[in-house]
Amino acid sequence: VQKYSQAHALSPQLVRDKLKGIDRSTPRGCRDYVLLQVALNTGRSAHELASLAWGCVHIENELVILTFERCKGGKTMQDILDARLSKVLLAYLRTIYGERLDILSAHRPIWVSFSDRTYGQAIGSQTIADISERHLGVSKVHTLRHTFALTMEELGAHTSSIQERLGYESLAATSGYLTKLKKAHALYATHA
Repeated sequence: VQKYSQAHALSPQLVRDKLKGIDRSTPRGCRDYVLLQVALNTGRSAHELASLAWGCVHIENELVILTFERCKGGKTMQDILDARLSKVLLAYLRTIYGERLDILSAHRPIWVSFSDRTYGQAIGSQTIADISERHLGVSKVHTLRHTFALTMEELGAHTSSIQERLGYESLAATSGYLTKLKKAHALYATHA
C-alpha cells in the first residue's frame, strides 16, 4: 500500500457549513466546536489534542499559545491561536471551570467528558474521533490534519513551513504527502 494513499482533506466550505451547525449554547456543543476548530487550525493529531491540559495553555496579549508535549517524533510543539479562536477557547474554559482560570491546577484537562460515567475527566482519542464523525462526517481525525495541511498549501505556505508545522523530518515526505492530498482532493471535488 502506497504511503498516504488514503489521505484526503475536507473542503473548506463543507467544514464551514458543518461547524456553523454545531449548537454552541451547551457546554458539550461549545467543547465540540472549539475542539474541532483547534484541530483544524493546528493540524494536531487526536492523541496530541487529547493530551492537552491547563498547564499546556499560555496566554500572551490575549492570544492563546498551546504547547503539545508529545508530538510526532517525541517533539514538543507550540501553536499560537488567532484572536478569535483564542477568545472562543477561553470562553469554553470559563464555561467549564469558571472565571478564575488562573487558579486551575496544571493537570486539569482542556477537553472534558460529559458522559455520566466519566464526567469532568479528560476525553480520549476515540471520543475525539466520535466528535469528528458526529459533526464533520469523518471518524478519522487524521483527515483534519490533512485538511490543515492542504489549506496551508492552498493559502500559499511554503512546503518547508507546512513540514515544520506538521513536525515532519523530511521535506521530501511532506512534498509527497501534499501531492497525494492534492490528487485526492481533486478526485473528491470531481465527484461532489
